[in-house]
Amino acid sequence: MKASDVWFREHLYDYWDRQTGAVEANAKLLASFPEPRRQEQLDLIQAGVREHAGVLSDERLLQNVFVLIEDLYKQFNTIMRLGDPLFQFLTASSGTLLETLKLRGFALQYVVDNTFPYTEIGLGRPLHAFPALFEAAGLLFICPQQCATLLMKADGLGEKDFVREMPRYVDEGRLVAGKLIARAHEDRRHFAFLEADANTTAMDLALVQRGLPGILWVYRNEPPVAGSRAVVVPPEGVTLQSGP
Repeated sequence: MKASDVWFREHLYDYWDRQTGAVEANAKLLASFPEPRRQEQLDLIQAGVREHAGVLSDERLLQNVFVLIEDLYKQFNTIMRLGDPLFQFLTASSGTLLETLKLRGFALQYVVDNTFPYTEIGLGRPLHAFPALFEAAGLLFICPQQCATLLMKADGLGEKDFVREMPRYVDEGRLVAGKLIARAHEDRRHFAFLEADANTTAMDLALVQRGLPGILWVYRNEPPVAGSRAVVVPPEGVTLQSGP
């Protein structure tokens, strides 16, 4: 079987379909290739995504990006093993699609209002896993709680202090997150904003560009489980069709 056959996908969403656990499965497949052949595989993934995306109308492209970000977030909450093959696959697949979206003049803003308990386990993903996962997927990750840890580090605190000191630092973390959102707006960057504890300080800033020209805005306040829903607001003048 040729490498090109290995990475052929009938549909664009097959690269990251949540129902088939595609992200982890594709990362595992990528890891099966020795390092000298890894870049060849990544090039084929990028080529496949570009070929699918290149024939889509703007409306269909935006619809596929909505499906992408929702499927990724749900899988990011269950993935257990991180590593280079996973990050490389995300960059080659999701990163390539979001690059195409940017070239078409659109920016994705993914806004999540989900509660994560202030415990080591509860904050494990927002503080440690999500930043690397979303960055690999082509989005700036903004989270007040994660911003708070940067402030703690600047004050000389270590990871063992993060959970205990979070209530004391999180409000300042929200101010930092608000500045990052404003900068992302200015630069028209794709971003994922996660508020891990109900608060409107930074959330209000994450809402201001919904419905504006060129902005694909997605909002989730339900847990990332099967059957849950998210709200999608397409750019001004665009009507999304159902299905990817």
